[in-house]
Amino acid sequence: MNEDDGSRELQMKDLRKHLKELVLRTCQVRGVTVDEIDDDAPLIGGPGGLQLDSLDALEIAVALHREFGIEIVEEEATKAFESIRTLSDFLLEKAGAAAEPSAPS
Repeated sequence: MNEDDGSRELQMKDLRKHLKELVLRTCQVRGVTVDEIDDDAPLIGGPGGLQLDSLDALEIAVALHREFGIEIVEEEATKAFESIRTLSDFLLEKAGAAAEPSAPS
């Protein structure tokens, strides 16, 4: 692994951690920590502590639009919201490698 690969992997880990924090905060999930959310666990529905539904997905989409300026259209939502990993991949694909949260206002 070269230095660029290591830097990109660190960027992805930071983005995934940020997304987990955003999900917990936006959906007001209690009793679950960032470290307990598996990158590949189902984000909406499915087993696990999150127990998110379609209304939560809408709230997450609004939060992502506010922070990253990214709009998720209905056709993209199913794939994007499969897991934290697919959501981070989606954001990077949409925004390029410069996907960073904006400063809170």
